[in-house]
Amino acid sequence: MNDRHEIKLEVNALNPVEYLACCGIFEIASRFDETALAHWQGGDATAFVLDSALSDKELLEIILPTLTDWSKWKIVTNDSKEVIHLEAIFSGANGQSEKFILDWWYESLTREGEINKSGWKMYAGQQKAEKITLDMVQKCRTLSCESLSEILRQTSKVSGSFGFDPTASRNALDVGYSPNDLNLPVITNPFAQLLAMFGAQNFFATRTKQANEIVSSRGWTRESRRYFFDYSLWLMPVPIALARSLANAPAQVPESRTMRFRSLRATRDKYSNLTLSFPTDSRGER
Repeated sequence: MNDRHEIKLEVNALNPVEYLACCGIFEIASRFDETALAHWQGGDATAFVLDSALSDKELLEIILPTLTDWSKWKIVTNDSKEVIHLEAIFSGANGQSEKFILDWWYESLTREGEINKSGWKMYAGQQKAEKITLDMVQKCRTLSCESLSEILRQTSKVSGSFGFDPTASRNALDVGYSPNDLNLPVITNPFAQLLAMFGAQNFFATRTKQANEIVSSRGWTRESRRYFFDYSLWLMPVPIALARSLANAPAQVPESRTMRFRSLRATRDKYSNLTLSFPTDSRGER
């Protein structure tokens, strides 16, 4: 009988970047261990619990090299030199290699390179997905981590942000200028931001509805001219396929089996970011 390992990560599920990062960790782990299960523990301190044949150390040795080495990433462009997706390669100790394709920032892309952005494209101006990713990888390379829990506690100054992390977003009206336009650094967790890409890509995919607006992405709703990202903690151990469904909190799932949260998509000028979430019921009400 194979040994099983419980990897418990204490995180703030009210922070969308930490939630999405845990989804990303589960997504990567499942590629290398098809028996992996995961669930959330609620209460005063939320925790993400992964049950896997992989130990914390083994999973860290799969994740860390890719998040700290730009040579394991590839930028794929079309004829118009528009980036159509990023590729990230992860490798296991047994020689297994897994490629992830990331294109979560747009809903559709024409042959001429014109993008219809998804709800997840919250950066603008001089910021590009590949530029932000490169900066995050370079920052991760300077940080020392010996466990997955440590990964989610690291912070660093970066020149751009995907908008996943509310604590890394600064309002131009508050400071009198746009830190993004001036490429001024903000403090965030670069590991969490990178892992959140895999969570957004696979748990809350774009191009899921016939609509050329933000709500074409899973998990997004519009109410009173405001956009919200809705997500759920699933409270029972499940495999990756079911976890992706439960993260979207289907109406038929009893509230006793999930905890639902809502994050406002705050917008200022060309930039947007997720805000700290608040708990909701099945109708999206507080």
